[in-house]
Amino acid sequence: MFVPLVSVIIPVYKVENELRRCVNSVLSQTLTDIEIILVDDGSPDGCPQICDDYADRDSRVKVIHKVNGGLSDARNYGLNKAAGDYVMFVDSDDYIEVDSCERLYLTAVASDADMVLGDWRISPGQDNPDHYALLEEGRVYSASDFILTALKAGEWYPCACFMFCKLSLFNDNNLRFAVGLLHEDMEMQPRVFLAARSIVCVKYKFYNYIMRPGSIMKSSNCQKRAVSMQEILGRWKRQFDNIENSELRDALYGYLAKCYLHTCRDLGLRRGLSVPGIDKRFLFEHGASQKEKAKALLFAASPRFYSYL
Repeated sequence: MFVPLVSVIIPVYKVENELRRCVNSVLSQTLTDIEIILVDDGSPDGCPQICDDYADRDSRVKVIHKVNGGLSDARNYGLNKAAGDYVMFVDSDDYIEVDSCERLYLTAVASDADMVLGDWRISPGQDNPDHYALLEEGRVYSASDFILTALKAGEWYPCACFMFCKLSLFNDNNLRFAVGLLHEDMEMQPRVFLAARSIVCVKYKFYNYIMRPGSIMKSSNCQKRAVSMQEILGRWKRQFDNIENSELRDALYGYLAKCYLHTCRDLGLRRGLSVPGIDKRFLFEHGASQKEKAKALLFAASPRFYSYL
């Protein structure tokens, strides 16, 4: 019986023009002991048949057909099906480099880390410098040390696609993506990082993130995004309140305050967000820098004016 080393979960929805590029990049991996879980999230185009065609040609491909439930629901279905020691997520309109699984797997095994973080490039656009420039490559961080270091460096990123994790990290801690929210990676970010026993960075751009018109970040549906962010920030606040390490808790409060203010500006929210425990005083007291404190003061003076900046 084939037991994969790595499970690659690919949610699929309305990407018939990009899906083959994504799946081919995974099937061609130099590490062959992998399974590819294609989760057809009720896609109304030709994607279901494309998925089935791949399964017919390669026994490593598993296909789940389900009613549409969104990205989080599709990822959760994949997690429930996964059999590998490690798991990674690839969005179906993106693709990965041919040796991604091998390099990330070898790093994970050598370090026994719960999570390996790899770098990425965004297309179209100019290639960015190292996203983990100030973090030590190969160093095994504890969760608290990593978060503190990454926040200080401004290098803590939420995207699940840039993580390579032990499947047990998700299963042992009952970690699943929140269904029904936009920005689901942000909601998951502190839960999965705080649950990890050890974290390692690899300064290797394995992931190719393709910007497409109509993505959540480009969507004009500000109301749905605001509702989701209000719920996410509220969940963060409740979680951070229970952290006993005061240095870590304060640093996460600073990140929370920064994300709150950024959301208000990004979505043009003239009255801010109604999040229990987050008020103007909280935003100022937990500003992580003088710049963030200045933003908090401006927001306190006039949320409407701040949202226009």
